[in-house]
Amino acid sequence: MDIDTILKNAVSPDQTLRKEAEKSLLQAEAANFPAFLLTLASELGREERDPGSRKLAGIILKNSFDHKDQNKILRWRSTDINAKQQLKAIIYHVLVSNVREARHQASQVISKIALIEIPLGEWLDLIPNLVQGTQNPNAPPTFIESTLETLGFICEEIEPNFLKDQSNYILTAVVNGMAKEGNKEIKIAAANALINALEFARSNFENETERNIIVQVVGQSTSSDDPKLRELAFQCLVKIAGLYYDKLVPYIAALYQVTLKAIKEESGAVALQAIEFWSTVCEEEIDILEEDNDEEGARRCYKLVQGALDGLVPVLTETLTKQEEDQDEDTWNESMAASTCLSYVANTVGDNILPKAFEFIKPNLDNPNWHYKEAAIIALGSVMEGCKVQELKNYLNSILPNLFVYVKDPNSVHVRDTTAWVLGRICQFHSDVMSINLQSFVQVLGSSLQDVPRVAGNCAYALYEIAKFFEPESDPPQSSPLSVFFQAAVQTLLSVTERPDATENNLRSSAYEAVNAFIQSAPNDCLPFMGQLIQFFLERLHKTFTTQTVSQDEKEELNEQRAMICGSLYHIIQRLGSEIKPFADAIMSGYLQVLSVKCTSVHEETLIGIGALANAMETEFEKYLSSFLPFLLFGLRNWQEYEICSISVGVVGDVARAVHNKMIPYTDEIINALLEDLKNPELNRNVKPPILSAFGDIALALGGAFEKYHEIVVTVLHAASATPLTDKNDEDLIDYLNALRESIFDAYTGILQGLKADEKAVLMLEFAKPIVDFAEIALRDDFSSDSVVRAAIGVIGDLAHCLQGRVNHLVMKDSLRQIISKHAKNASDNQNTRQVANWALSLLRG
Repeated sequence: MDIDTILKNAVSPDQTLRKEAEKSLLQAEAANFPAFLLTLASELGREERDPGSRKLAGIILKNSFDHKDQNKILRWRSTDINAKQQLKAIIYHVLVSNVREARHQASQVISKIALIEIPLGEWLDLIPNLVQGTQNPNAPPTFIESTLETLGFICEEIEPNFLKDQSNYILTAVVNGMAKEGNKEIKIAAANALINALEFARSNFENETERNIIVQVVGQSTSSDDPKLRELAFQCLVKIAGLYYDKLVPYIAALYQVTLKAIKEESGAVALQAIEFWSTVCEEEIDILEEDNDEEGARRCYKLVQGALDGLVPVLTETLTKQEEDQDEDTWNESMAASTCLSYVANTVGDNILPKAFEFIKPNLDNPNWHYKEAAIIALGSVMEGCKVQELKNYLNSILPNLFVYVKDPNSVHVRDTTAWVLGRICQFHSDVMSINLQSFVQVLGSSLQDVPRVAGNCAYALYEIAKFFEPESDPPQSSPLSVFFQAAVQTLLSVTERPDATENNLRSSAYEAVNAFIQSAPNDCLPFMGQLIQFFLERLHKTFTTQTVSQDEKEELNEQRAMICGSLYHIIQRLGSEIKPFADAIMSGYLQVLSVKCTSVHEETLIGIGALANAMETEFEKYLSSFLPFLLFGLRNWQEYEICSISVGVVGDVARAVHNKMIPYTDEIINALLEDLKNPELNRNVKPPILSAFGDIALALGGAFEKYHEIVVTVLHAASATPLTDKNDEDLIDYLNALRESIFDAYTGILQGLKADEKAVLMLEFAKPIVDFAEIALRDDFSSDSVVRAAIGVIGDLAHCLQGRVNHLVMKDSLRQIISKHAKNASDNQNTRQVANWALSLLRG
């Protein structure tokens, strides 16, 4: 069967033909990969072939390369050099094809190969050839368009340092393409490429002349007669604002004019990008204002948003009136974008936004036109987080009666929905206004929970914020203002979760979150109601196992309900503490039943709940261990779903702290499962630090019985301590290494203290030197976090305390004592770190 027939069959509606074609393609790929690639490339290059087949050939080719897939990289690198050159020549020639889709596929294939080869120092003539192609006066416009598109694809994904020597040529090519008279396809391709190339343009933006040219070309394109080019030009401005905020000042007056004109006069994507420009400027200024401006080299805030306030706010508030009749929370249009931008502006300039915002809000709050009425309400909600002055609070108090009416507006669901959201914002950001009107808030919101899902969801959000406001910081009070509303509010919220339309607008989830917030905030006089709640949740959980489901959607909905129920039971356990014991058997039975059903999200909530139950029951949790152990081991070995594995590791720590040496009969299997995880190269690395910490928890629980495991565990810890920092600029790696080191020290502390409890700490004597050496390395490394420093000093103190005079020659070195003394006195260190350092010093002094 020829390749053209196979490709046509691969998209056939006939399943038999389609499967046979897919099988043929896989066999061809496996049998002779270079020939497979060349066959597809030739098919892509044949002008007489069906465009659909050519497109599919290009897609399969493109998917054969991936610079993030090591296997595909190795496969391509091992391909015969002649086949590589032949393939590249064929694909490059497709850039002159008369069929746009073929050229587009060729651009993507070239970029995929380039992303593998350029970082390896190969195909170094590609970028110069593409750049030259954009400048060739004799080249057909379609070829110039395709070369620009290819440059854009490469710039989109490649690390900037791999193109630093060629960035000027690329930038010149795309800017010239964007400025080119006539052909709009070339200008659009250039604009797309510029969006991706701007990240390479730092040196160009440092040069005033080059910067002026770039901004001028982009600015001129914002007034193009082609809407797509206008959209891309504003997208370029958004990128410039994010990358080069500090260079905007000379251009901001002109940018102010073109963006506000676009917001007022344009629609759709162009207006959205013009609004996004100001949102991006706000984000940059917010970040700068949150930074420590006293540090050397700190960025300067030029207060561009403050300067634009008088014109920007009226344009944004007017844009709020462009709502769509059928828009919902997932709609993204000019009105929603303006609301978001207005919120950013308020967070940037604070109370300074109020005068201009009030000019729109006050006259329109009672406007009979729902578009203006809802716009005024949403403007009020948008500025609420950023504004804190008494003037706003006084205004909110004065219009609360109106808002309580608007949330019942019979004529507009938009008005009801937005008003419910604003009431939630008042509860969240101006809780003093809510607290003096608590009864009215709870009553109005409670009754509006019966509204359509979008309105009810926002009411649940507002009730959540009310409950969170009354959550105690320390011990719960005997009573609180919530007490009189608690039972009725929770029951109403729970009735919402049973509505047939509860899956819409995340209503069920919002209601459960509000219930959980009430549980967390429950004063002591509401605890008698918890028994009823537990019974309610257990009955509902049991019901999920007797409900018949047919479709996959029904099964997923049922699992979501189980996860939410288990989550609420967790919050009750947390709130009741040891008082949960009378209900523990029934809860644990429900949890085990849930674990017998395969569903990741449900298992996460269930395991977290079991960990909380262990903490609450302490040694009495031991009675559940034999029935729970198989599920715990399954979770520990579930490395494919690493979140489950990580939570299971956390539960090991909870159980160890709860039952102490009563876990001895189960420890062999648990330790083996943890060691298997550490050896597994496929396990997400972020699970490994908690595993090491868990060894410390187990050692503390077992005491002297940990002797059986201490050698292999210490060997693992020592190996982990050798993990190097391979890239000082990789923040994720630094965070991981800090987490790893802290967990290693936690494990050593647990082992030392656990063995010492049964007078067996001497078993650690032979490991003392590598532990001290590692601690000293961590204390000297400038990337070590405060918690790592504290843990390292703590281990030094534990060695001195547990092994007493046997390790003086190691822990009393002058160099080590000087480091610890520095942290004991350093005012910039965390207070806990200073306390640990002083404690360690007291032991080192003997």
